[in-house]
Amino acid sequence: MGVRMEKSNRRIALIGFAILMVGLGISDSLRGIFSGIFQTHFALTAKGLSTIIAVSYAGNLCFLLAGGRIMDKIDRKKAFLGFLAVWMCAMLVFLLTDNYYALLVGMFLAMGASTLLNTSITLITPFIFATSPAMIVNVLFFTQGIGTSGGQSLIGNLADDFGGWKAVTGVLFAIGVLAFLIILKLQIPDSGEVKKAEKDQQGRKMKGNNLWIVMVVIFGVYFIAEHGMLNWFVIYGTNALGLEQGKAANYMALFFGGMTVGRLVFSPLVDRLKVFPSIALFSVISAVLYAAGIFSGTLWMLSLAGLFCSIIYPTLVMAIGRLYDPSQVSTMSGLIISVASLFDIGFNYIYGDIAEKTGYGRSFLIMPAAMILFTLLFVLVFHKRILNREQA
Repeated sequence: MGVRMEKSNRRIALIGFAILMVGLGISDSLRGIFSGIFQTHFALTAKGLSTIIAVSYAGNLCFLLAGGRIMDKIDRKKAFLGFLAVWMCAMLVFLLTDNYYALLVGMFLAMGASTLLNTSITLITPFIFATSPAMIVNVLFFTQGIGTSGGQSLIGNLADDFGGWKAVTGVLFAIGVLAFLIILKLQIPDSGEVKKAEKDQQGRKMKGNNLWIVMVVIFGVYFIAEHGMLNWFVIYGTNALGLEQGKAANYMALFFGGMTVGRLVFSPLVDRLKVFPSIALFSVISAVLYAAGIFSGTLWMLSLAGLFCSIIYPTLVMAIGRLYDPSQVSTMSGLIISVASLFDIGFNYIYGDIAEKTGYGRSFLIMPAAMILFTLLFVLVFHKRILNREQA
């Protein structure tokens, strides 16, 4: 591939992936935005709403388990476009049906395909942007954050009935079509483009250890720390700290707004520091701010932690690509992230009981504890890669 063609290919990738990530960000925020409208339109109980969330998590689990293996077995571009087509089909289900069970099917497909797509983008990017992959990945996650936060703000204020739901899903389908047409022109290296000797050597290394299990625990503990903030901070703020709901929501918005901004601001630094040192540095700062904010009640410090948490997840996904053979990266990423999501599901299932028994003030201490544990595990397991930046 010539220099001019490579530049054109990178431009196509950046535009297509950025458009898609905005759409995925909006898509991922729809459950929360339209939960009240779903409840009214379908006459749902609280259990009916929780079923929507549970089905979404099930979609994540199933799609990641199967999708990673598919991407390693067939042409990456065909696999990616297939995943995108599934996401678009989910938008059509939302757009063309008016049935609770159809909604559940759509949520299973939409959230599963969405998680698989942004994971795939993270893994594909280093093959296209060889000189600055970490920066590009974090910039793309920044665009997803714009979709999420912008969708929550704009759609939350404008969409007040089921017709709004139909309109939004129609727009998302159009975004999917546009991204599909752009990515159709993209050249993505095939998963089989790897030297056999390297593949055999790495395969033997993988069979000789349980590194994937360690990575599952690392991802799982991080999911508890970050998603625990998303799911439980507002109720912690109102019940344990006596904040008004709006004020508690503002602190949470600052946390996740910081995550969005941080991915843009810190993305060049990640490429300079390299993957493993970057995760170590930002996780240490995040853990200190997270714990200090909760234990001292200084919530601006907790909100500031979001800024430094920003690069952790996308760069952590990239770290998987440094640990496994290119022909197996998608399979292992799907396995690790899907199994780690069980931590998320299990924790959110039991947290309500823990909060009822101990109170929200004590139970919320689990979140900074999880962040500290994540940091310690990562540094202890990968201390050699952190110190030796040439291998990071």
